[in-house]
Amino acid sequence: MDFLSVKLVIILVLGYILFGGIVFHYIEQRSWVDSFYFATATISTVGFGDLTPHTDAGKIFTIFYILLGVSIAAYGFSVVGGYVIKYHLENHFENKVKKLVQESKAIVKSKVKK
Repeated sequence: MDFLSVKLVIILVLGYILFGGIVFHYIEQRSWVDSFYFATATISTVGFGDLTPHTDAGKIFTIFYILLGVSIAAYGFSVVGGYVIKYHLENHFENKVKKLVQESKAIVKSKVKK
């Protein structure tokens, strides 16, 4: 997992929300804010229930949007989470190694002085 993967998955998730917002806007005749709000709430599986599709086309699109969107969101969370864990572990072990090297140098110096 590198930072490029994280950027690409963020672009993928935002692009999917953009796509959903545009489609909801035109199918459901909602405002842009409501459309993007609904797309975001749907892909994140929050589902407050304050906005729902009213047309048959909107309902059918929502079914497929949820199925693909949950997969995309889960993939996105796994990539970003993997990157954060990898970064944290690398820094953690790097700091431990540096500390061990410093302690080893101190031991060697004290032994050499004797």
